[in-house]
Amino acid sequence: MRSSNSASLVEIKQAIWSKCRECIVTLQVAADKALVKLPITEIHEAEKLLKYLTKEKKKKVKAEIPPELIKRYRDAKYNYESAQFPHWIADGHFIEPEFPDTSTANGLQSMIVDHATWMGCHANRINTMGRQIDGKWITGSTKKGTADVALIIGGRSVHLEIKVGNDKPRPEQLKQQIQIQKAGGVYEFIHNAKEYFEVFDKYYCKVLTIFDAT
Repeated sequence: MRSSNSASLVEIKQAIWSKCRECIVTLQVAADKALVKLPITEIHEAEKLLKYLTKEKKKKVKAEIPPELIKRYRDAKYNYESAQFPHWIADGHFIEPEFPDTSTANGLQSMIVDHATWMGCHANRINTMGRQIDGKWITGSTKKGTADVALIIGGRSVHLEIKVGNDKPRPEQLKQQIQIQKAGGVYEFIHNAKEYFEVFDKYYCKVLTIFDAT
């Protein structure tokens, strides 16, 4: 039973109306998202809609990227396109790249694949989720624990598993890491752009050292 201090249906409706800024279209959209039918005749439905309207939506904080990393990303594209399309670039047609939002797994993967490709490495994103066919989900045939991104840097196989936010390594990923390392490859967990560039430099610089020595 509701307490005597609880708001009435009329009071909650007034609060809902003020949240929607007296716009019936906004109210309908909010009701649809809250899975509530209009008009509202029950107090529990009104409370559900009001709760939806007043809930605090967490603002996503975009990862703060050091300027030098953004410059490296930009320069990699510029040098790559200068070699591929010298006349086009000489005529001033270079399009500045927008640094991806690396606070998301998708953005971080895109940044890695773009930069590695522009630097002359082989880069490939791996889909381990499978796909949907005729309404049915088909499990992927990729081995469990396979990393999100596979790179080849100067002949060295480098596997990068993207972990953003609270995402933690799974047992099968740790198992894959051990197997790949035993085979002479590299398997690293990458949480942000800075970590990627540290891993990239570690192996790319080794390649440069070999060439310099000869």
